[in-house]
Amino acid sequence: MNKIGELKEGALLTQEEIEELLPQLDYIEKWAKNLKDYCLNEALAGRKFKGYKLVEGRSSKTISDQQAVVNKVTEAGYDEVMCYKPKELLSASEFEKLLGKKLYRELVEPYVSKTPGKATLVDESDKRPELGVSSAISDFKEDIDQ
Repeated sequence: MNKIGELKEGALLTQEEIEELLPQLDYIEKWAKNLKDYCLNEALAGRKFKGYKLVEGRSSKTISDQQAVVNKVTEAGYDEVMCYKPKELLSASEFEKLLGKKLYRELVEPYVSKTPGKATLVDESDKRPELGVSSAISDFKEDIDQ
């Protein structure tokens, strides 16, 4: 097996090498995630890995007593509405669950636009229709240019 530093960039691989690797990529990604999870669990149990250390991840702040915070902030002279985020409209999928398909189609669907999904490379047994190459390039030009 090659060392990671010896792996070639995609543009340097031959067509045959790419076709040999493509079916294995999902497995490799899953394997790498599982290995990473295993190493984390081992490190949490005290095992050391050369060149690595166990650190605390990014912390997050949570409010334990929301009503107490609202009371304190309003007592300090702020309007209660300042304590809350603005209303957020349900997504199209959430409206469909709420209303059912028939009412959703009648009330909400006329105002819904559907953007095409990002192009993805899948096994040819996948049921989705194949994108034409020229169509895919124009449809996903923004993603390609990034």
